[in-house]
Amino acid sequence: MNTCILLAGGIGARAKSDIPKQFVITNAKPIFTYAALTLNDHPEIDTIILVCSSDWEDFALKWITKLSLTKIQHIARPGKSRQHSIKNGLDKAAKFMIKGDLIIIHDAARPNINNNVLHELIVAAKLHGSSLPVLPIYDAVYISDLEEKVSDIVTAKKRYHGQTPVCIDFDTYYHVNCNATDAELSSATGTCTLLFNNNIHVHTVQGDSNAYKITSSNDIDRFINSFTQ
Repeated sequence: MNTCILLAGGIGARAKSDIPKQFVITNAKPIFTYAALTLNDHPEIDTIILVCSSDWEDFALKWITKLSLTKIQHIARPGKSRQHSIKNGLDKAAKFMIKGDLIIIHDAARPNINNNVLHELIVAAKLHGSSLPVLPIYDAVYISDLEEKVSDIVTAKKRYHGQTPVCIDFDTYYHVNCNATDAELSSATGTCTLLFNNNIHVHTVQGDSNAYKITSSNDIDRFINSFTQ
């Protein structure tokens, strides 16, 4: 079984909106439903767990019913950090997932899922235990400890953007999350941070530049404009 945890619990502070960015109506439906529809229609996805706050659950359920998102069968609550939210979703998944199953983690604020990339990620995770979509960074990346002067530059061959969805063997990922301290969950900067911390290999797959994450109001405008191009 392949289960996706769809993270829709953020408050959207950086998007400067009273409405969490994943619930902003865009082209007649909320942003979270674009990823949900792709996942719902994908033949390799069996079940979806939506991570959503109680404040927005009724809103989400209305759209889940309206769009016949039948694979969204569970709702988990967001935690105090992104990784805590993932852990809550994993706890829900642990009630029905078995050895050999895959868990897929995706941000609802990434509306554009490439079906071919998702398939490649699933295949790679079955072979390697985990898979992460990445894009090379071609611009120079500098490090500034004090934000006043450059202290270092990141080697060109090591620069990549990480994206979602991320596919991981469920048992492996649940184990590292259950054994992580509260501080480790809070400080995790990405879906694969706990895997890296435990020296667990993460296989990379070529991502898709169109699978950007909506973080700011400019990103929302970019997504809206994509419907008129």
